[in-house]
This record gives sequence, C-alpha cells and structure tokens, in this order.
Amino acid sequence: MKDHQHSMNEYSQHNMNTAIGDVEHDHHKMRIADLRMRFYLTLIITIPLMILSPMIQKWFHFNLSFTGSLYLLFSLSSHFFFMEDCLV
Repeated sequence: MKDHQHSMNEYSQHNMNTAIGDVEHDHHKMRIADLRMRFYLTLIITIPLMILSPMIQKWFHFNLSFTGSLYLLFSLSSHFFFMEDCLV
C-alpha cells in the first residue's frame, strides 16, 4: 500500500488567504452556538413533554393531569415535531 504524503506546496495552499480562513472559523463557531441553542431548546420542550405523556406516567406509576393537560401535551408535541423545519 502506498503511503499518502503531502508536499509542502499542498499545505501552503490551505493558508493562502487568511480572511477566508477567518470567515470559515467564525462560521464554525456560529454553527456550534446554533447547535447548542437547538439542544437546550429541545431539552426544555422534551422534559414537560415526557412528564405529561400518559405512557411515561404509566411506566413510572404516577399520574399528573390537570384541566387542559392533554391540550398542552398536543401543543408541545406539535411544536416539537415541526420545530426542526422551523430551525433549519
């Protein structure tokens, strides 16, 4: 099997324009911040969604219901389902 090697010219081409590299680096930071925001938003919606879910309540043997709890569950689950389309 041949060894894969780069010449010095190939490495120097990566740093030809520092402005482009800075933009790509900022884009990477912005993408990480966006993914972090999506994670926390999803986590915030998931916790009450799971607590209000009748199946989870049955599994863990507890009952949490109040007037409008099913409407709240429907609203949270709909938002959770369509949220990916809104955030992309």
